[in-house]
Amino acid sequence: MMARADQILSRLFTVTGFAALGVAGYLYLFAPPSGPALEIEAVELELNDSVPGQQREVAFHFHNRSGKPMRLLGLSEC
Repeated sequence: MMARADQILSRLFTVTGFAALGVAGYLYLFAPPSGPALEIEAVELELNDSVPGQQREVAFHFHNRSGKPMRLLGLSEC
């Protein structure tokens, strides 16, 4: 009886190990790259119709690698 339980547990752990290796290999090969999806070094925006002391909200719309829209807000002062 004990030998049968050992055999069942051995097969169970072997199958589980191979499945874990398969999942790890799949994630290693097909996972999206890590790191920022969008990098912006510098943005220069010139607004010619503003008056001194006026504040504006500037919105940038981007689409990142995940496909979801992303909105960055910044405040500009003249």
